[in-house]
Amino acid sequence: MTYNGLEEVELDPETFWGRFFGKKYEENAMRRVNNLVAGSPIFQIYHDGVLAVVRQYGMTLQDARPGLTEIYLKVLRYFIKDGKLTGLDAEHVNRLGELFGFTREDMDRLDAEELAKHKS
Repeated sequence: MTYNGLEEVELDPETFWGRFFGKKYEENAMRRVNNLVAGSPIFQIYHDGVLAVVRQYGMTLQDARPGLTEIYLKVLRYFIKDGKLTGLDAEHVNRLGELFGFTREDMDRLDAEELAKHKS
């Protein structure tokens, strides 16, 4: 099942040596967040769920910011219709930004940059 314009992706397998040295794969953290968003309606996801995934890989939301921004932009592009982001689509995108710990200013900047690309 896919939601929000995302496809579920496979995790990279962890190697014996990676487990032996306790190395976590940060890429897998973002893949798991991607799968969380791809597998559920946005309004059924909780901030604590995103935070738990990130923390499991020894990261903070700030550490995960680049990967979370990429996921946010993919979902944003999915919800833009005819160069606009309105109504329930805008609410979904705003909710995702909140789940990822983005500020209103962060979301407004990302939204404006992406919407500018879709102007005729």
